[in-house]
Amino acid sequence: MKQFINELKRMQVLAGIITESQLEEVDDSLLGGIAKNLYLYLSKMTPNNPVDVNGAPLKNIKGEPITASPKVKMTYQNPELGKKGQAKELEKIAQGSDNTSNAEVSIRYMANIIFVGEFVKKEEAEAALKFILDKYPNQLEGLNGEPEVQTNKPEYNWAKDYAPRYSFELRLKDDKALAKAQSAKS
Repeated sequence: MKQFINELKRMQVLAGIITESQLEEVDDSLLGGIAKNLYLYLSKMTPNNPVDVNGAPLKNIKGEPITASPKVKMTYQNPELGKKGQAKELEKIAQGSDNTSNAEVSIRYMANIIFVGEFVKKEEAEAALKFILDKYPNQLEGLNGEPEVQTNKPEYNWAKDYAPRYSFELRLKDDKALAKAQSAKS
């Protein structure tokens, strides 16, 4: 029976299935819930491979195109676990792939801030931002004013031919605004 369960788990991983227990491990705070919803939204999308400033596929040192296997990964830390709750990554594994380190989009959250970055396509970043703001209109605000998608151009000289990537940052509104939003739901 134990061998059957282990094989089932292995098959789920190969099929790109995130188990419910893995999602439950992410903390259940408001920001953790927002991050999970955004993760689930993005994980249904097809990953885009990185491109250069001309729109051609980026290539590795061997001359092979660089590919992104999962669309998204999320870095989280469950504060309920105290010191044992070290930052972990949650990501879908592409079917038939053992490479889990080449996700296109990265979601990171801590305290009251969530960062979503490395989109290849600006319109996908804008759609993700709209999705999360529509779902949580009274809980989130931009880090420095209105929430918006930012264009991130590579700063390193070796990456001068890389196309820009797109990101956005959000934070929870202050406690008073959150309490008001919660009382409006009741």
